Amino acid sequence: MSCYDNTNDTLVAAVANGSLDIGIDILDSTVPTEIETRVLQEDHFVAVIHRDDPLAAQPHLPWRLLTPRDIALFQKGNCNLLMMEMIESHRLTLRLRYRVDFLETLYGLARARLAVAIVPRLYTHLLNDPALRVIALQQPVVERKVVLMRRHRLAVSAHRAPPGRHPPRQLVLGIGYRGAVAGAFA
Repeated sequence: MSCYDNTNDTLVAAVANGSLDIGIDILDSTVPTEIETRVLQEDHFVAVIHRDDPLAAQPHLPWRLLTPRDIALFQKGNCNLLMMEMIESHRLTLRLRYRVDFLETLYGLARARLAVAIVPRLYTHLLNDPALRVIALQQPVVERKVVLMRRHRLAVSAHRAPPGRHPPRQLVLGIGYRGAVAGAFA
């Protein structure tokens, strides 16, 4: 087995050209039509906030309650794109004070009470920090779709091995997240 890291753009291109059999990624506008997708999970965005913050007692937060607060989010990738689209389409005025590259930096800003961190819920599954609370964001709910990707069957059958020749029996899988690490296994 071999493993390597790629960006999502490389992962999508590898599934499209057949060098990866399947991929697991976030669905966005860069996935071409020759790739078939199946939704594995919907991933909603949440606020990560210090437990002593007055908003921490809320079971969920409408975005409008965050307008006077400093916000921290990823500076690139599909998380950033989705947030920018939502802010623009709902005409929210949020104070996007911190733009970072790493998840732990977002948590650190929330832990230090400097900002409310905005992340996908999947990122918080391993968060085990009693100083932080994870609160669902609503009005609107912002989500992304984690999908299984493969080339459409028509594209695959057009590239089959000639009769009498069998392709190697090896499944190649890629896993990626925009702006983070992607991998492929052969």
